[in-house]
Amino acid sequence: FGPKPFYAGFGNKPTDAVSYRAVDVPDSRILIINPQGEIHNELNQAYATSYDGLRELVDLMFPFVKTGIEENEDDEQTEDFSMYNFWKLPH
Repeated sequence: FGPKPFYAGFGNKPTDAVSYRAVDVPDSRILIINPQGEIHNELNQAYATSYDGLRELVDLMFPFVKTGIEENEDDEQTEDFSMYNFWKLPH
């Protein structure tokens, strides 16, 4: 998985956010679910959505990463979106 295997974190307590930060999950991808089922972003507590609302954002928050296992393995984009290129350290 590379040096940062955690992409996002979902929790239901403020201490969950602390744990996700400890493993370098960006605040923008830490989501806390309150007892009413509202999902709050750790960066913007005023923002709230539901599971249905999150479903609409899932492709933006969690972009597709081509693994090379899909049908068109010889696709030109396979190299650009390989696991190595996704997880490699920036120069």
